[in-house]
Amino acid sequence: MSEVTARVRIPREIKIGVTALLTIAAFVWLYGFLKGENILKRTSLYYIVYDDVSGLKESDPVEVSGYKVGIVQDVSFIDDGSGRLIVSLSIEEKIAVPKGSVAEITPASLIAGMKIRLLFSGAPAFYSSGDTIKGRVEQSILVTAEKELLPLRDGVTSTLARLDSVLAGIDKMLSPSFIEDLNQSAANIKEITGSLGNTLQERERELSETVENLHRFSGVMAERASSIDTMILNIAAISDSLAKSDLFPALSSLSKAANETSELLAELNSGKGSAGMLLKDDAMYINLTRSLEDLQRLLEDLRENPGRYLHFSIFGRRNN
Repeated sequence: MSEVTARVRIPREIKIGVTALLTIAAFVWLYGFLKGENILKRTSLYYIVYDDVSGLKESDPVEVSGYKVGIVQDVSFIDDGSGRLIVSLSIEEKIAVPKGSVAEITPASLIAGMKIRLLFSGAPAFYSSGDTIKGRVEQSILVTAEKELLPLRDGVTSTLARLDSVLAGIDKMLSPSFIEDLNQSAANIKEITGSLGNTLQERERELSETVENLHRFSGVMAERASSIDTMILNIAAISDSLAKSDLFPALSSLSKAANETSELLAELNSGKGSAGMLLKDDAMYINLTRSLEDLQRLLEDLRENPGRYLHFSIFGRRNN
């Protein structure tokens, strides 16, 4: 038994309609995505009233601590003739905005447009979708830059004025006579440079000879290296021998004896002791001379008249 598969025939008009609907839906989603909206995410709507939006426009970002949480959905005038504007914000529903928070309009960058920065208050209560948030405008970055650059502008103006004075002074200084003197100085410098070059050329030969002599001396030293080593070893051996010998104690004793002799001579020269008094005291010399003379006369009298001093008898001493 054969099975018959039933096929449902879809009309061409339905196919075209479904295709058109899908295309329109994709276009709407793509348009919203390009504007910063995502229809797949649930959002909350908040309103802010400003006196001046400073160039804020639809699709500008809404940030919290530098993180994008929504977009500016609409900017329009309030119909009360005040000229104020109302801005509607589309913010992700999961972002709870504390009551008392401020929606501040601030420049996005130096070259980009504006953005809204939500400054949370930290209150325990939160706004609901459809509530109005307090808003303010941050001072324009151009105004801030102008205030900061104003001192720089004044400084540049003052510098340019001084530079103009300096250039005027230079222009006055560059007189024909000054230029002539400058050219003469340049000529003198050129002449000095030439003379210096000639001098260097003359000394080049002497320098070459000196280098050649040094090279020869180095060669001789290299050839005599073994002899020099032997000489150094001999000097070291002699030094060791002198260190081991009794030369240094002998020199020390000689130095000590010289010092003692010097002290003795100093004492003699100062008249200390008998020898010093003999050298320095005339009275002692005179007394000593007289004593020697008396001794000489005594010896002569003893030789001439020994009986006065010696009484000998073979038979004993005679009684008077």
